[in-house]
Amino acid sequence: MTNPLKHHSTKDQTALERHYNSHKEDLRLQRRHGVVEFRVSMKYILDYLPKDKDKSEIKILDLGAGTGRYTKELLSMGYDVTAVEPVRHNLEILRKNIPDVKSYLGNALNLKFLEPQKFDAVISFGPMYHLISDDDKLQAFAETKNVTVDGGIIFQAYLLNDYSIVSHCFAENRITELIARGAIDDKFRVHPAPNDLYDYVDFETIDMLNTQTGLTRLTIFSPDGPTDFIRTQLNAMNNETFELFVKYQMQRAERPDMIGASSHIVDVLKKV
Repeated sequence: MTNPLKHHSTKDQTALERHYNSHKEDLRLQRRHGVVEFRVSMKYILDYLPKDKDKSEIKILDLGAGTGRYTKELLSMGYDVTAVEPVRHNLEILRKNIPDVKSYLGNALNLKFLEPQKFDAVISFGPMYHLISDDDKLQAFAETKNVTVDGGIIFQAYLLNDYSIVSHCFAENRITELIARGAIDDKFRVHPAPNDLYDYVDFETIDMLNTQTGLTRLTIFSPDGPTDFIRTQLNAMNNETFELFVKYQMQRAERPDMIGASSHIVDVLKKV
């Protein structure tokens, strides 16, 4: 994963596109650490989708769809999926791989082009990674809520603060430099500049956002657990051992003592 504290010029309006043009998102979920993330996430998505409708009647918005890994899987299962992606390169791959998909170039801050109260579920795996201010996060939530039916489910993913501190600050021996320039405070919280590419959050921030948006948490889980810390070991596992690791992470995904140091976390929320 790219260093969350790497600086990007505000004059470069394609910083996000340049990042994803070089960071091949379509390959990430095919590597073993990404496979764990994908399979655990899919388990939870399927667990929380409506059970009182036919699949073809269940409308899902894949917001920040990337190259369409989740879109393609859910479409193949018979769900009605719409994809929204801000990066043209990713969207081109998505449309090439899934020619008939309903897809739009757009971002989480403005979903006015979508019908209000339309989607039974919104998968938001990505937008919050790149929205730096709380105001932008709250705006994204407002837009997402507006297109979600009453009683609908929002799967909201975040990148976690302590993963950043351990893997990008201590492991890269940059912690003192980053504290000195104010990028990290004395409580070891990351404070990205307004024009940084990534934001990493803690549970207090996530809970604050939920309170202000009036959403109800059904559960919160980590789709990948410790996988980013053991990529080498994951790649060296034989298939039987790797399948056991996937089973292990599925069982541990909601444990509070396992979540905090994960790289990704998903808040499963209900619009009431």
